[in-house]
Amino acid sequence: MRLVTPSIWTAGEGPDSDVVMSTRVRLARNLQEVTFIGRASLIQATETAQAVQRAVARSESLKGMNWLDLTAITARDRALLVERGLVGEHFSTANHPRGMAIADHGEVSILANEEDHVRVQAVRSGSRVAQALEAARDVEQALGQHLPFAFHSRWGFLTACPTNVGTGLRVSVMVSLPAMALTGQVPRLQRAAKELHLAIRGFRGEGTGHEADLFQVSNQITLGRSASELADDFSRAIVPELVEWERAARRAYLQANRWPAIDRAAREVAMLQSCRLMARDEAMKRLGRVRLGVSLGLIQGASYVQLSSLMLRIQPEHLAIERPAASHGVEQDRLERARLLRESFASVSVSGCDAS
Repeated sequence: MRLVTPSIWTAGEGPDSDVVMSTRVRLARNLQEVTFIGRASLIQATETAQAVQRAVARSESLKGMNWLDLTAITARDRALLVERGLVGEHFSTANHPRGMAIADHGEVSILANEEDHVRVQAVRSGSRVAQALEAARDVEQALGQHLPFAFHSRWGFLTACPTNVGTGLRVSVMVSLPAMALTGQVPRLQRAAKELHLAIRGFRGEGTGHEADLFQVSNQITLGRSASELADDFSRAIVPELVEWERAARRAYLQANRWPAIDRAAREVAMLQSCRLMARDEAMKRLGRVRLGVSLGLIQGASYVQLSSLMLRIQPEHLAIERPAASHGVEQDRLERARLLRESFASVSVSGCDAS
């Protein structure tokens, strides 16, 4: 089997896509009177995964989703799921029975036996919290017709992690903040996040770095608020504030550092046009800096759509898809990645480079 579905977070489109790369809504659910997955036996975990699979198959509205048994697919396919942000590394490499259902377009998916028995996630490109929440709710309601979810009249939905008790909702936006990072304003973001009970994570989630100046911002508390209230907070306050902070940082940086900004953009483009070897981490960093150059109007011939797509295509397993016949290894990946970047940036240029 080969997973060739494009990843929606790399579409590079949607509202405020210069800052907000994607929006993710996740709903955590557990089954009534079934042991949480962290303490479940092998038989219990198997039965839970099978119950979720049957519920997907029986639901008329979910019949277009494909079921993947993560214990049966190849390590490469699991790595592809991680690279696309559909599953975490821990879920990919775990030993217990687990699976997922995914729509062809990749916008909605259902994880069985991750931290909770069921996790429904919906992803949209750009800032689209309401649309993602609606999609996740539709899937959750379809599953709820066939699965008894654990619910307490006072506490709400019961989850493995106490911070998810209540709505079981996590709203997360992947934001590109190169100007804030360049001008040292990330600590300001972290302080504000703490006051607002928000979590700031790296590109691949908890415990990962801020590759390409990408940050995941999500709510930490779900208890005592409705899903609609939490989503409204993101749509009307949190996301607009993040977008304005980054755009203001870009304007201030360009005004105070026009020639250094032009020089930085020119150097990045020149490197990507001429490189012969390129490691993944370096490529991500340079693509993030090119995003800044595009947002400042200094780089022509590159778009957010192209840059977002490249951030996925340069990942090791995606390189293997593009050149399946080529031999693979660290050096081959670096060669192939450099070739892809040279071809992609062949017609890109930088404006304002003529000092005269």
